Amino acid sequence: MKKFYFSIFILLFVNGCASHQYDAIQMKDADDGLNYSLDSETLTIQYQEYQFVPDTKSLLIKCRKESKNLADKLSVDVTNFDYVTERNALLGITSCIAFGELE
Repeated sequence: MKKFYFSIFILLFVNGCASHQYDAIQMKDADDGLNYSLDSETLTIQYQEYQFVPDTKSLLIKCRKESKNLADKLSVDVTNFDYVTERNALLGITSCIAFGELE
């Protein structure tokens, strides 16, 4: 029985430590918890925060606001942003990835 509980614990631990699907993108650190990557065609922005009670809507609103502010700060013209949100329930982290196409 101990082996069963140990294997469940290991499974949950590995799930909590699993990397996000966009971790392969080299990000630069910006202020206020933002990370970004800028290339010739795309501005990619990652924003995440710990939320005890999940509230994806408020995180998405913050992400939209901060991604537009960062685009202005970097002086790039973005035609539109596409947003992806995800939640790691084990760690309590909600994250948002914004993809902006450059003009």
